[in-house]
Amino acid sequence: MSQAGAEAIGAVLPLRVSRRRGAEIIPRCRILFASLAAFAEPGLFEEITVVVPGRDRQDVERLCHEWNPLPLVVVDEEEYLPALRQHRLAPGWFRQQVIKLQGARRLDAPFYMTLDDDVILCKTLRRSDLFVGAKALLEPNPRTAHVEWWAGSARLLKRPIDLSAPGMFVTPAILARPICLRLFEDLERCHGADWAAALLRQTSRLRAPSWSEYALYYLAAESAGMIPEFHAIAGTDTPQRLWCPTSVWQRSDFERWNVAECFDPEAPGFFTVIQSNAGISTAEICRRIAPYLKV
Repeated sequence: MSQAGAEAIGAVLPLRVSRRRGAEIIPRCRILFASLAAFAEPGLFEEITVVVPGRDRQDVERLCHEWNPLPLVVVDEEEYLPALRQHRLAPGWFRQQVIKLQGARRLDAPFYMTLDDDVILCKTLRRSDLFVGAKALLEPNPRTAHVEWWAGSARLLKRPIDLSAPGMFVTPAILARPICLRLFEDLERCHGADWAAALLRQTSRLRAPSWSEYALYYLAAESAGMIPEFHAIAGTDTPQRLWCPTSVWQRSDFERWNVAECFDPEAPGFFTVIQSNAGISTAEICRRIAPYLKV
């Protein structure tokens, strides 16, 4: 892989506005988009694909029109991933995961970033910040933080699991298309069906294994020996970090959240998260970040 191959970055952002807490989705996206417009190097993202249910498309298109400098493309989720048509009752959390993985089939870039509406970019971000040579940053996280995801993903891939081995963190993450395509092949070989249908079918079964897109991705890459080829481990292979030192996962984290450090250009990391189900309003978030980012 050439250095030039590492320069094109796509992104995938799944959204469901018409769900519980939906009133906060559009305001949260404004924070995300404001942060990308303020801090992402022009041309960093080749395309940001915003994937939505058909009923939400007009609302999200109106929102995206407010952010013309960003390469936002709104797509109906069932056109983007037809397998969703046969699994309309699949829980939203799992639907979002297959949508993120499908970016490997829909984007031309050799690497792409996954995004959620609760992500905030906190400082100037260039292509060189995301890559070490031609290898994309991978933010590590122990498998023991979510044993059920790793055990369930290994079960779906029909592999043994070593929970003491390294893992990877959650959204935002940078995924390599060749690893995703290898994962799809592995899932289809194991289940004799389209990879997305195989995953979504699991969600309707009693005692179905839990899984996550990142556990599946990492395990497929690990089995094929592809991690050293496509990824540099943040904080280990390189001092570069993808994530800021602090994020907000629950209400009690919000007061301790070190906003100044996240937005400090000299501090490590670029992205923070204010978990969408933590019960923190966008008005509260905007007040905290106002000294650093105008929304």
